[in-house]
Amino acid sequence: MTEVTVDTIFEALETSGQVQYGTEPITELEHALQIADIADEMSGDEEMILAALLHDIGRVAVRQDEISDTLVPDHMGKTKDGSKGHDAAGAELLSDYFSDRILAGIRMHVAAKRYLCTVEPKYRDKISGGSETTLRMQGGLMSDEELEKFRATPFSEDAVQIRRWDDMAKIPGKPTRPLEHWRDMMSRHMQK
Repeated sequence: MTEVTVDTIFEALETSGQVQYGTEPITELEHALQIADIADEMSGDEEMILAALLHDIGRVAVRQDEISDTLVPDHMGKTKDGSKGHDAAGAELLSDYFSDRILAGIRMHVAAKRYLCTVEPKYRDKISGGSETTLRMQGGLMSDEELEKFRATPFSEDAVQIRRWDDMAKIPGKPTRPLEHWRDMMSRHMQK
C-alpha cells in the first residue's frame, strides 16, 4: 500500500476476503469483521474497535515476503523469513494515521498472545493450531524480562483484551456487520 487513506485500508481489507486466515477455516476479512463486532459488543470503545479491526492489517496490506510470522507459503511451499512480524509491520504502516492507543493494539497483539501463554498456561491449551504455530515463529513464551517490559508498556492491558477477542473471532459463517459499517468511525479517528 503506497498511500494510506480510509479507502486504501478498506480496499486491502476487502481484498482480504479472498485470503484464508492462516490455517483457520475463515478469511482474513471474516476474522477482522468478527473481532470488530466483538470489540463493539464488549467495550463500545471506538479506539479498541478500530485496533481490533486493524490488528492484522500487516497480514493483508504489507508484502508478505517482508513478514516473518506469515503462514502464507511462497511458490516453493516454504513460509517466509522476513524481517518483522505482521504486528510491527501493520503498526508501522499506519503509524502516521492513528492514535498511539490504536497503534499499540496493532503492534502489541502478538506480544499479548506470548504474554497470556506465559502467565496463563491454560490459555495456551485453548489457542488454535495455527496460533500455536505462529507462537513459535513469534518468539514463544516470554522471559521474565520480557514479561516485565510488556507489563510496563502503555496500553498493554488493551492489547491483552484484543488478543482475547482475537481468539473468539474465528467462527466459520458467523454473521457480522459489513466492512462499510466501520467507515465513518475510521474516518473520525484517522489523523491526516
